[in-house]
Amino acid sequence: AGRGRDDVDAARRLDLELISMSAAEYYAEMAAYFDPILGLAWAMAILIGIAAATGGANTVIAAVQDRVREIGTLRAIGYRGSAVALAVLQENLVLSMAGALLGLFLARVALSQASVSMAMTAFRVQVDPVSVLIGLGGMIAISVVSSAPALIRILRLPVTRALKES
Repeated sequence: AGRGRDDVDAARRLDLELISMSAAEYYAEMAAYFDPILGLAWAMAILIGIAAATGGANTVIAAVQDRVREIGTLRAIGYRGSAVALAVLQENLVLSMAGALLGLFLARVALSQASVSMAMTAFRVQVDPVSVLIGLGGMIAISVVSSAPALIRILRLPVTRALKES
């Protein structure tokens, strides 16, 4: 069997180093190459989540502070602190879910034809069901964590002090 034209061309080029490997080995090496980038992406996502939780906590605390008399009135007419706290948590989750769904929709539209080229490799960016579940799960976790300081304040707030605050 004779050598093909590509083999002859490759043999003449002394600056090339050619090795033969299976597709599975090639993709395993490429995955290992991108592991640090994936780690950085996860670190960035965690930092963004912390920033979102901090901003969300500030917003929920401000909302509770503006409604202290309303909360005190509800407590005075017989609502338990846990019921009021649950209502505030539900309100925060509904607003967060609306924002997350809008963000996922916009990401799906904006990234529908996006691709990234890096190190002689190209890959398509897509919003798949796993990404949607991770995004929604992260949103729920951030909402609950950001609501915690305000919920603790609601549970510890004496009714008489709540009714006096303006």
